[in-house]
Amino acid sequence: MSLPFDQIAFVDMETFFDSEYTLKKMAMTEYIRDARFEAQTCAVRLGRRTMKAVGSGDIRTMLGDIDWSRTAFCAHHAQFDGLIATHHFGVYPAFWLDTLSMARVVYGVDSSHALGPLCERFGRKGKVHGQALKDVQGIRLVDMSYRQSANLSEYNGDDAEDAAFAFEKLRPFVTEEELRVIDMTVRMYAEPVLVIDEERVQRAYADECERKAKLLETVALPMTELSSSDKFAEHLKALGVEPPTKISLRTQKRTWAFSKQDIEFKALLAHSDDRVRNLIEARLMSKSTLVETRAKTIAGRAGFPTPIYLKYWGARTGRWSGGDGANYQNLPKKGIGFELRRSLCAPPGTTLVISDASQIEARMLAWAAGQQDVLDAFASGNDVYALDATNMYGRAINKDDNPNERQVGKTFRLGAGYGASGRKINYMMKIGAIGPAIVQPSEETEQLIAAWRAANSAIVRYWNEAYDSAVTAFMNRQQVPFGVVCFEGTARGGYIHLPNNTWLFYPGVHWTNTDCTRGSGMAYVGRKGTTNFWRGLVVENIIQALARAGLAHQLVQMEDELDEIRIATTSHDEAITVVPEAESEAYAREINRIMSTPPEWARGLPLSAETHISPIYEKH
Repeated sequence: MSLPFDQIAFVDMETFFDSEYTLKKMAMTEYIRDARFEAQTCAVRLGRRTMKAVGSGDIRTMLGDIDWSRTAFCAHHAQFDGLIATHHFGVYPAFWLDTLSMARVVYGVDSSHALGPLCERFGRKGKVHGQALKDVQGIRLVDMSYRQSANLSEYNGDDAEDAAFAFEKLRPFVTEEELRVIDMTVRMYAEPVLVIDEERVQRAYADECERKAKLLETVALPMTELSSSDKFAEHLKALGVEPPTKISLRTQKRTWAFSKQDIEFKALLAHSDDRVRNLIEARLMSKSTLVETRAKTIAGRAGFPTPIYLKYWGARTGRWSGGDGANYQNLPKKGIGFELRRSLCAPPGTTLVISDASQIEARMLAWAAGQQDVLDAFASGNDVYALDATNMYGRAINKDDNPNERQVGKTFRLGAGYGASGRKINYMMKIGAIGPAIVQPSEETEQLIAAWRAANSAIVRYWNEAYDSAVTAFMNRQQVPFGVVCFEGTARGGYIHLPNNTWLFYPGVHWTNTDCTRGSGMAYVGRKGTTNFWRGLVVENIIQALARAGLAHQLVQMEDELDEIRIATTSHDEAITVVPEAESEAYAREINRIMSTPPEWARGLPLSAETHISPIYEKH
């Protein structure tokens, strides 16, 4: 594998902003494409020389003098500078590099990766001319004094040089494959290909508004009555329903249990009285504006290919996370808001090939744990969720005749596979966390989880061995190999080294005397505070990280082996690609082959994928 460039331009842009027109109040795409946008200064570090330009004309000339066919574009948060470069200046480099993304994979998700603190971590003082940016807030370039524009240009040059410095420090720790994944991630945003069907978006918005209007008309209550928890409770009592309550985790006082995650509240959606059901739906509706807000955002991006913003290494496990006001990773797959997903379309002459890794976490866990019977079932194409349910219920279960029992099998495979208790599984089924809601007596759930664990003894053993290895490594500051991963404890915290030469980091790992409900005395101090590091969490993080590493490898393999393909986006365990329409069948076969082939480090892992061809983001 080799990277397609022989020089790197470290680029930083400074742009007009004021108290309202600012990234603090606007999504990045809207900011960059707004009529108020103005590129004021730009600095480029190329080789040992730092070049600077003031004003869009000089910036265009400076960038135009660079041979981008052999030059990589590197910035700190390259999506921002990259979309400016493509949208406003027509710059399309040979490769995209991003020091912010590189810092995430090297240092994890718990600390600040802003350019200043990152440079300070390496012993270099960053943002030494930071006042220059504050001095030009709300000032157009034409209105700046010579000193203001000179100071801004100086600040700009510092950032380009700081990015070059940070890159050199980070580069030894980031593999070429991960640099390829970073390039792919930046390209999704800075060189977008998907287009928006505005009519579908408007329909999604109109349908949601109509649904809400009908609900309000049905319950004959104003929105204020639904939004107020106390007033809503009175309306429930008037219908003969005792409002459910719970102990608030924040205040430790009893409060109303009116969240969609509260079992007793959500159970009222199945109440025998239509008036109660309508009231619950109206309450949930009053608290959710996600579809309307997202529809407005997406509709505003029609007319141009829509930038897909994914945050590289956004989760501890290395998976991407969403952002930029649209979060394309979390579009509804059915029901309310489904049209938003279907509004993403391939451009003319092309089509989408959507390939989804089938039951990847369940497969990866069985492979890592050596649960051979489950591996054999996956390899032979059997419905493992139905087999789980069959083992638990003691009678034949299949998807067509016993959908609810099969759903129990799926919930157990996905939840119990990470050590979830009977109580947690019972809760997951009641709230419909993985499919349709199922109410089951807690005693029955406990019996079924005992049967599942007996039938999956290798997985249960894997939990204990993984946790014991982690404790040994983290608490004794040593390395402990464990299957394809390796645990390491250091003074900074704990690491789980992955077979693709990346790692997961857990800062401040320590032993706590506090009793943990899951039997763990180990904890780490992350960005959300102290987290108990119980055995199921150890295994869940390993499996999800391995699944992500496998998908990243497959995405890179697609780019290597298939000409004219563009990775448009990815969602969890799914690859969404744009291919020439006339050759879509051939591309789909090759993509399915790649998605069904494990990386070298996962020999024996039986993979499978569901691959669909569609002009819109929809799986048939």
